Amino acid sequence: MTAAELGQFLTARRHQTNPASLGLPAGARRRVTGLRRAEVAHLADISVDYYTRIEQGRSGSPTPAVLDALAQAMSLGTQERMFLFNLAGHMAPARHTPVSIHPAVDDLLHRLHHTPAMILSDLHEVLARNELAEELLGELPAGTGSACTLSYRWFTDPAARARVIDEDRDYYARTYVADLRRAAATRRGDPAVADLVARLRNASPCFARLWQAHEISVPARPVRLMHPDAGVVGVVFRHFTVTGAGQRLVWITAAHDQTQPPLPPRSVTAARRSAAPAFA
Repeated sequence: MTAAELGQFLTARRHQTNPASLGLPAGARRRVTGLRRAEVAHLADISVDYYTRIEQGRSGSPTPAVLDALAQAMSLGTQERMFLFNLAGHMAPARHTPVSIHPAVDDLLHRLHHTPAMILSDLHEVLARNELAEELLGELPAGTGSACTLSYRWFTDPAARARVIDEDRDYYARTYVADLRRAAATRRGDPAVADLVARLRNASPCFARLWQAHEISVPARPVRLMHPDAGVVGVVFRHFTVTGAGQRLVWITAAHDQTQPPLPPRSVTAARRSAAPAFA
């Protein structure tokens, strides 16, 4: 295959990509069908000049990392992604396949009858949760993929932030970004991570700012939730991570200095019962 064929394929796919599907405004002033070169370059985190040279067949063979970023920028399917790599003379690396819930973590979740708890992937997909977690935190997203992650909803949906008081939202946001930084380092080159980060950088100036800070660790501390029945509730999120499985059990306990409001709902009561010291 030639560099010209690679460029022609990218040009065709760029014209066929719907801007709205990536959260970009379609706009009546667009002079091109699909994405602009500058938009593809931005989503792939490369310069417009470099992307232009790739399309024009003047760049040589792009690296696998660049090809992966371009595939994510234009939402290429599995076969299209493999074809893109073949055009550039590379073997397409395997995509990360989410593993099934680790048996030990699943067993622990089902033993936590009186504690709000959930199982998350390293990209904040909710793999499982109990009713107490949903009662305390509000509706949790179902399914997998970028749009279903807690981090994506946090930065793009005001309703996802409604139960966290204003003073604690920056801490929440920094924690999500630091988590994704670590996942990106662990799963280097994984399209799922690149897709989530690209979507968040495009959709949220707050995320883009925090991502540039390169923070990878945020000290754990209590946060305050605004529960519709119990009022302000101080809680601590505790984590049990399964090394190599890409998932963790998260259970929620009350902060030790939390006073008991009158007639709390069962999730708040359960969190207080679990407030004994636990490993993080």
